[in-house]
Amino acid sequence: RAAEPPTSPGYPRGLEVQVSLDGRTWSTPVAQGKGQGRHTNVRFNPVKAKFVRMVQTDKVEEPAPWAVERLRLFEPGAK
Repeated sequence: RAAEPPTSPGYPRGLEVQVSLDGRTWSTPVAQGKGQGRHTNVRFNPVKAKFVRMVQTDKVEEPAPWAVERLRLFEPGAK
C-alpha cells in the first residue's frame, strides 16, 4: 500500500544559508530564519559565491518532506 501524502506541504522550520567559492569551505550564515510555509523567501545581501547551501536548523516531530522547487539567485543590479 502506498504511503498517504502529508496533509500539509513540508517546509524548513528553521534554516541557514551559507555560500562557498569552492564547494568545500563554507561561510558563516549569510541568512537565517524560519520557513513561512509552502512559499518561503530568504533574502541576503550580495555576496561572491559559486555554491549556495541551505541547512535546516530546527526539527519537528514527523515532519512532512520538503524540497527546494524554485531557487532564484540574482546578480547585484539584476532585475
